[in-house]
Amino acid sequence: MDLPAPQNTPVHVITDGVVTEVGWLSASAGLGVVVYHPSLNLYSAYLHLNSTLVAVSDTVTLGQVIGAVGDTGI
Repeated sequence: MDLPAPQNTPVHVITDGVVTEVGWLSASAGLGVVVYHPSLNLYSAYLHLNSTLVAVSDTVTLGQVIGAVGDTGI
């Protein structure tokens, strides 16, 4: 689901997890971050970002800023 927000608005992770992907994910997704949440056994994806603040294997916590809203991808 795409949620509209102004450019460079901070993007917060939905719950604790481990970053599994960072970077240009595809032509449609653009710049993004994927996080695995072991307590829920699911992944969340944050797409179309302008910038990222995490790296693969980083542990992230509920509410942590992981990037900024952008308009990358389709």
